[in-house]
Amino acid sequence: MFPRANPFTAGRTLTRSPHNSPTPKTQNTQIHRPKPLEAATTKSNESENPSKRTRCEEDTMDRTSYEAWKNLSEEERQYRMFMNIEELKISNRTREQETQNLNSRMMALEKENEMLKREILSSSIRIIGMKEEENESFKKTEEKVEKLFTDLGLAQLSGKDCKEIKRIGQKSEKPRPIIVNFIRKNDKIECLKATKKLMGKQEYRTTYINPEKTKMQIGIDKKLRDTAKGWKNINPHLKTRVRGGTLLVIDGTESRNYKVNEDGQVEQI
Repeated sequence: MFPRANPFTAGRTLTRSPHNSPTPKTQNTQIHRPKPLEAATTKSNESENPSKRTRCEEDTMDRTSYEAWKNLSEEERQYRMFMNIEELKISNRTREQETQNLNSRMMALEKENEMLKREILSSSIRIIGMKEEENESFKKTEEKVEKLFTDLGLAQLSGKDCKEIKRIGQKSEKPRPIIVNFIRKNDKIECLKATKKLMGKQEYRTTYINPEKTKMQIGIDKKLRDTAKGWKNINPHLKTRVRGGTLLVIDGTESRNYKVNEDGQVEQI
C-alpha cells in the first residue's frame, strides 16, 4: 500500500528552507599538520649536545672510547695520561692565581671600607652611663648633653654644634649610650680633653666619654687590653695604657709601644 496523501499539501510543490534543512553530522576528523622545521633542528641539536645525549648514546661513546684506548700502545697511554695530568696542573694553577687575585681585591675593598667608616666616625663621641628617663624625648637627651658640655667647661658648645645627638640600642634596665656627632672635629677633641673635669662629681660617677670606634677598632683595643692583662699577671709592677690602637707598656724607666699587625698578632713598634 502507498501512503495516503496529505490533503493540506496536495497539489503544492514543497520547498525546503535552508534554516529547516538538517545539519550534517560532524565527523571527528583529525587534521594532520606537518611538524615545524624547528623540531627537527632541535632534535638534531640534542644529539650533538653532550649534555642532552641519551644513556644509549653515552654507552656507545664509552665503548668506542674504550676500544680506542685498548688499541693504544703502552707508551701512547702513558703519554696521554701525562698530558692530561699536565693540563689539570695548569688549570689548577690558573684557578689558584685567580683566587689569590680575588682575595687581594676583597682585602683592599675591606680596608678602603674601614677607612671610610673611621673617617665618618672621626667627629663622634659615645657617652656611656648617662641616666635615661622613661620615655625620654630627643629634646630631653639634647638638654642633658648640653648640660654635660657646660660641666666640662665647654659652655660655648650646644646642640647647634652637633649634626646628631641620639641614644642607640634597645631599651633595658641600663641606660642606652648616647652618640654625639660634632660638625667640627676640633670640638670632639676638646670634649675628650675635658673629660678629666668629671672626676669627683657624683652626678657623673658612672658616666664615661669615649671616641666612637668601628668594630675593627674595638676588636683591636680588646686584644691589646687582654695582652696587657696577661703581662700584668706575670709582672704586677707593669703600667699599661691602651689608646688609639696602641698599647703603651711602662716597666720602671723603660717604655715600649705595641700594636696589632695585619695577621692579628701583637708586635712592638
